[in-house]
Amino acid sequence: MAALAGCQAPPRVIATGPFPGAGAAQRRIEGPARPQEAVWSFTVTGAACEARASGPSIGLSLRVAGDRSLHMTLSGSPRAPTAVRGGGTASIAFAGPEGAWTLAGRRGTGRAVLVSLPLDETSVSQARTVLGGGQVKLASGEAAPLLSIPDAGVAGRDWFGCIRSKLAG
Repeated sequence: MAALAGCQAPPRVIATGPFPGAGAAQRRIEGPARPQEAVWSFTVTGAACEARASGPSIGLSLRVAGDRSLHMTLSGSPRAPTAVRGGGTASIAFAGPEGAWTLAGRRGTGRAVLVSLPLDETSVSQARTVLGGGQVKLASGEAAPLLSIPDAGVAGRDWFGCIRSKLAG
């Protein structure tokens, strides 16, 4: 028996991974992409109040100017999700701890969804809801949120004062 054991081929080693290309296939089936994390910036001038929650390739801006309207724009760079692109109508949906809303808008040129609302208590309340943080997505059947917005903190509350003054003025 010992003589036969010396004639046997060594055992084969069977590879157990990782296999070339397996990581890419695995990433494709992991489910919806996570929303982009946003950071806030605020601009207040005599003519306008603007807040922007910006992620790496998509952002939501809220702007009040002299036309007594609140303009919300969900816009993206060339790297933005394809759902933001194209023409026609679209709705932006927001949900956070302060509340939720869905607003009908239109797709602008390039990669933007535009919503314009009269400056009143309802639109001011919707702006305040966004300042409390939450997630934004397109309401056109897209399951995954596009942008995760943090609470705007003290800077957001200061900026909200600008909107209040435009409403009163």
